[in-house]
Amino acid sequence: MRNEHRRSAPINILRNESGLITLDFIFAIALAFGFSMIFFAMSFTLSMVEVAQYITYSSARSFHSANVSEEAQKDLGRQKYAQLKNAGIFKTILKSGWITMGDIELGNFNDEYQGDTPPADSIFVGAKVPFRSTVLNLRLPFLGNTAQDSSTGSATLNAYLMREVSTEECRENFTRHRLEKLKNLDARYNSVPTQGSEALITDNGC
Repeated sequence: MRNEHRRSAPINILRNESGLITLDFIFAIALAFGFSMIFFAMSFTLSMVEVAQYITYSSARSFHSANVSEEAQKDLGRQKYAQLKNAGIFKTILKSGWITMGDIELGNFNDEYQGDTPPADSIFVGAKVPFRSTVLNLRLPFLGNTAQDSSTGSATLNAYLMREVSTEECRENFTRHRLEKLKNLDARYNSVPTQGSEALITDNGC
């Protein structure tokens, strides 16, 4: 009887399932942690996209306002962009490297959309900002890498609000041409000087 009991002992050990629930628990915790990290990265990225989009919009709005010249309008847009990027907690987030925002571009981007819309509807004038979320590129246990493509998380944020005419454009492209047309109507108008406030009268618009 003792010999039979000793022979059956190895079989009982192989059939023993005690402790397996611990392995299942560890595996489930690892998976839950991985999915939690993915959901956090996605939520964080979407939240930061909204903030970055507002910064782009505010910069385009500053660029839109009338000024002495187009370059002065661009300077205002760049100043607003730098101001908002360096404000509050957003500055800290950018320093962490979880998201990055490149240099802002201000101007006319109609050439990039040729063929997409009729010329009369081309209003692609404003701001463009490159955006990237590096927090989306994770390496998780059991799940592996969350991004295989290096462009994952990259996008270009756009804000097209048009641009008001500058003082230089108003004077050179409209007021002076109007004066020439008036001179052609009657020879008496030729006595009006081509330089000076008498010829260059600018109101709230051209």
